[in-house]
Amino acid sequence: MKHIYKLLSLALLTTAQTVDAQTVIFSDDFDSYPPGAGIVASNPTWSFWNAPVPSDAVVDSSQSFSGDNSCLVNGTTVDLILPIGPYTSGIYYVDFKMLLPQGSSGGYFNLLHVWNANSTNYEWAVDVFFDANGACYITSGGTQNPANFTAQVGEWFDIQVQVYLNDDLGIILANGNEILSFPWSINNGNGTPGTLQLAALNFYGTNFANTNGTYHIDDVKLTELPEPTFAPSVDKNAFTIFPNPAQNFFVVGGLDANTSIMSISDLSGKVFMQNSLNATHNLVDVSALNAGIYLVTLEKENSRIVKKLVVQ
Repeated sequence: MKHIYKLLSLALLTTAQTVDAQTVIFSDDFDSYPPGAGIVASNPTWSFWNAPVPSDAVVDSSQSFSGDNSCLVNGTTVDLILPIGPYTSGIYYVDFKMLLPQGSSGGYFNLLHVWNANSTNYEWAVDVFFDANGACYITSGGTQNPANFTAQVGEWFDIQVQVYLNDDLGIILANGNEILSFPWSINNGNGTPGTLQLAALNFYGTNFANTNGTYHIDDVKLTELPEPTFAPSVDKNAFTIFPNPAQNFFVVGGLDANTSIMSISDLSGKVFMQNSLNATHNLVDVSALNAGIYLVTLEKENSRIVKKLVVQ
């Protein structure tokens, strides 16, 4: 089955905000800290899993993606937390570089719906494991997914987690390619409905075998993206899309005989298709499109109507 594409940075001409309005909430490249120092000790924005328990990761100068230093997570005594928000609405991207060094037994990170350093009331959103060969196994919705990404051991790779709280959607990308999309709010511990919230990023020194893991992280960044805001248009019930979600075809209905211009774009604004429609019902072939969320824009005279289309 096709995977859902990454969702946002919406930049359609005159209809939405652009990514220029995105806000970097937090970033850390570890280069301003002395090698050998603890991460939490150097920057108290970071935290331990439990505040009184020493579980600090270490500033390391033997490996780095940028600058001189990275963060070394080595063994299950290390449990490093970046508190986030907590946020209950909006769009957030969590980015970082990761390295499984030669000889590593693997690595791990997770994101949480609920976390507090002074409480044991935790709730996980997603868990991401790596084995000694770099194979990535993601547990979401309480279910472990087959490995569909393998990191090159000894080389840095990109991780991005996109969180769309208003749409209850999480997307994980590795090296710019989507490897999993999932409902964000499911309690990952048992697969039951959970808390629609983003509260923390956790780097714990374990691996797919639940033994000691060793890995480096660098260039950690948390970004808030703007919600799309559309300009006023005519009645949005003026045309219909069905079925939605669609697979190979969908029908645009409810039109009159006057010519309308229909375009289909992804949420970055890239246009994949543009047709003239002049029938009351029009069959549209989308079999060439990747699975994901698209915008169907209908323009007629001085009006523009935009509707969301899901392709599976």
